Amino acid sequence: MGDDSDPAMLPALGNDADLLRRQFAEILDALPQAITIYDDTGRVVWCNRVLLRDFGLTRDAMVGRTAAELSTLHAQVLKRFDDVEIVSASDLIAVRGASLARADGAPHDLLDRDGRHHTLRDYRLSGGGVLTVRSDETSIAAARLAAGTASQSLADVIANMHESLLFFGPDRCLKFCSAAYYVEFPELQGLVEPGQSYAHMVDLIWANVPAVRAQYPDREAWKAMRLATFDQPTASRIRRHGDRWYRVSERKTADGGLLRVAVDVTEIELARAAALASEQRFNLAVKGAGVGLFDWDVERGLYLSERSREILGLGSEDVSGWRQADWLGHVHPADRQQVSAWTDALMRSEGTLSVEYRAIRPDGSVRICINSGASAHGNAGRATRVAGSMLDVTEQRERERRFLDVLKHIPESLTLYDADQRLVLISQRTLDFEIPRVRDKIRLGMSFREVIGAIWDAGYIPSDVPFATREGFIEWRVGHFHDPPPPRLIQMGDVHVLIVERKTVDGGLLRITIDISELEQARAALTEAEQRYALVVNGTDVGIYDWDVRTGRIFRNETHRAILGDAPGTPPPGLDAYLAQVHPDDRAAARDWFRDVLIAGRSDPIEYRYARPDGVQRWFSTRGVCQRGEDGRAIRFLVATHDVTDRKETELALRRSEERFALAIEGAHEAIWDWDIAADRLYAAPRLLDLLGVTRLGGTLGDLLAHAAAEERDRVRAEIAVAFASAADRLDIEFRVPGPNERWLKLRGFIVRNPDGAARRVVGSIGDVTDAKLAEAGLIAAKQTAELANRAKSEFLANMSHELRTPLNAIIGFSEIMQQELFGSVGNPRYREYVDNIAVSGRHLLSLINDVLDMSKLEAGQVQLDDDVLDPAQLIDTCVMMVRARAEARDIRVINQVRPAAVSLRADRRALQQVVLNLLSNAVKFNAEHGRITISLDRTADGGLALHVADTGIGIPRHALARVMEPFQQADMRLAREHEGTGLGLSISNALMRLHGGGLSIDSTEGTGTTVTATFPSERVIA
Repeated sequence: MGDDSDPAMLPALGNDADLLRRQFAEILDALPQAITIYDDTGRVVWCNRVLLRDFGLTRDAMVGRTAAELSTLHAQVLKRFDDVEIVSASDLIAVRGASLARADGAPHDLLDRDGRHHTLRDYRLSGGGVLTVRSDETSIAAARLAAGTASQSLADVIANMHESLLFFGPDRCLKFCSAAYYVEFPELQGLVEPGQSYAHMVDLIWANVPAVRAQYPDREAWKAMRLATFDQPTASRIRRHGDRWYRVSERKTADGGLLRVAVDVTEIELARAAALASEQRFNLAVKGAGVGLFDWDVERGLYLSERSREILGLGSEDVSGWRQADWLGHVHPADRQQVSAWTDALMRSEGTLSVEYRAIRPDGSVRICINSGASAHGNAGRATRVAGSMLDVTEQRERERRFLDVLKHIPESLTLYDADQRLVLISQRTLDFEIPRVRDKIRLGMSFREVIGAIWDAGYIPSDVPFATREGFIEWRVGHFHDPPPPRLIQMGDVHVLIVERKTVDGGLLRITIDISELEQARAALTEAEQRYALVVNGTDVGIYDWDVRTGRIFRNETHRAILGDAPGTPPPGLDAYLAQVHPDDRAAARDWFRDVLIAGRSDPIEYRYARPDGVQRWFSTRGVCQRGEDGRAIRFLVATHDVTDRKETELALRRSEERFALAIEGAHEAIWDWDIAADRLYAAPRLLDLLGVTRLGGTLGDLLAHAAAEERDRVRAEIAVAFASAADRLDIEFRVPGPNERWLKLRGFIVRNPDGAARRVVGSIGDVTDAKLAEAGLIAAKQTAELANRAKSEFLANMSHELRTPLNAIIGFSEIMQQELFGSVGNPRYREYVDNIAVSGRHLLSLINDVLDMSKLEAGQVQLDDDVLDPAQLIDTCVMMVRARAEARDIRVINQVRPAAVSLRADRRALQQVVLNLLSNAVKFNAEHGRITISLDRTADGGLALHVADTGIGIPRHALARVMEPFQQADMRLAREHEGTGLGLSISNALMRLHGGGLSIDSTEGTGTTVTATFPSERVIA
């Protein structure tokens, strides 16, 4: 077995050779393979326990036997050795003799007569012996066979699926397409084939599907959108194709492919449309009533309409889990006992009950509410639901909304049997949803009878089973295997499913279970909406009068009869009889209002006095809507009336309170103003006259703005118009009042809007902000003075360039003459050291002054470009050569990826060279030891040119990126001490690039590296 069999390579197990052999034998006995060792004469010298068990002999009986004798024993159970059928012992002796002679470790395939598979290998040992190893690989062979069967089964599943299914591999090519895809897109029949690319499929769809072209007339935009979804699939969505609706979902597969599934949900969408139609009828009644609604389902939780939330000031707070204590938390403490008693009475009674109470909003404000409701009871007499209305009698605003929730479609579950009635595929959905109690007992390969028996034993008996015994049920289902029944609907617990069974092309059976609970729930929601409408109408304290013009049927609830004071059973009065009871001063307005509703369809609410038969006069508030058919004729007239007498009395008290408020605001420091926008009627406190310096003021906004400076008036009106048009709820505008004592005033106001969002009133204050404006003007003047001083500094430094550079050049020049001893020896070595320091310091100081002077010239606008046509690759190569020595000194690798291109650049050669050297120098300075610098050049999307210099250095912190290109700034001041320099390199480079019409940009990650990009506009690129 080669050098590895040398005993010296074995671990030191002891000095006793017998002990070592015993331990080695124990190891071989523990192996699962059958081990045999032959000597150089072909006789057995040792075998392990597995071989002894297979032959049924002892080790003493085995030792000394020849390979031929063992082959004779083995031939009794062996069916095939490699491709040789074993009919007699001589067949096996011949092929085994050849295998032992080679002993090259090649695998041999053995098949026993009982169907088990083995692999046998012979290895040559040192000294001429042979080691034989036989492994049982029956399970591996079975797995390979099952994999092939599963692949064919999966193809059958896909071919019979109801979903429209496409699968693309990670190479973006089509792998398979279900038959249902051609039902979704019949235009593509015969055009789609496996192997086509995703891009080609997109072109096919746009070219052959008219509905797609109609929705996306721009072919390239459509293609770009669809290609993008391969890497970022869209969320599940509903789309319509022809007269069918599909739910389409796309997702990435684990290997980077794309799976698209479309399920036909037409029936669900039609049911949803019917439910929405019922919801519209429900909303029509709610709009006519103008009240807030509540609906407490004892099992599901609480629902509050938007108007109810508005009344309680809840905003978007979730109330679905509210109980009685949560509701009482929003009730005034003095009213909680009566509200609690009202709630308890509702739970016991089936009649309509009302309660009046004060609701406390989260902001501390109090609203007066009237709740009316009724309850529904289950079979046990226990209340299951309480619903009704909530009326805000403080300001008389009602708004109601309802939402229907339709459950999303649940994916189908699949089960597949082959022609031998063996289970070859079962989805996890089937195990978890249909038969969860036996999912641990179901395994692939089970017979159809075994699966059906396990299902019966677990109690999963469909409602349509005609047999009461286990065997009868099994025989009935086996009959369906050969002759599947038509699709059928059954109920499994609370879930309604559609079961479809079909024969596969190879004689197997495919069973698909479709959850249609969503459809059933949508139908139930329709019924529930109808019931809710009836419950709310009968539970509210608003009188409902509903006239079906086409049939002449008139419906009114008991509340409407009670409000009008009619006796029980009294028919509703006609319009003339009704108007006769209206107060004479209000009768004409009421008659016009009813006419407007009938003609225009709706009108603003009207309030009027009504004399009841008992002689009591009440105030009514009435809303109405008129529904018309397609021919424009009225088909339904709905009126909602409620008694607002208590509110009218409250308004009288409120007017008296407002008189007291008017007296109070007279003492305020700022002027209070109130503007009725529609009437353009302005009220202002007397304090405004003092602020304007006048003795009287007109009653419109124009009268106020007439005192503003002429150039201010249009601006103020424009800002007011913008605030009204937007969703703003406040005004905050300053304007100047000219005169000997010029003043600045600030107009503040809160915008009050109608329910449709239109501004109808502004209330606020007007104050004097002259002192603040004067202080602001002083700050602006100081800023301008500072900017002038900074500009003067820049111009001074730009003009001083000659005076600063000349003496430094002299110092450097004379020190270099002394360094080179051009006029004789310097003498003392210490003087030579001083001369070197002077030269180095002078050159460094000149570099710093050059940067400062260059920056000053750029700031002063004294730099002019000297444009030339140049080869950017050649210039970059020159700059790389100039910094390469510094880079190599730090073992930094410079990679120049720029090659001579077919374009030239119109630029200032000196300026561009300075930019490139600055970027390369920074990349060397701030790089890590053994780092890397990469220079590249490419074209931009608009035809420009971009130069990239990337390093693997320390990077720039995110908080410092904004200031690194400012003059005299570095990303970290610690670096300013470690790396000498002014910090002007990037600032100068950025300024020079801006002179060229381009600029610099930086992309950096701290600790990873930095990439600086210099961009030239397209007009400087010469093709």
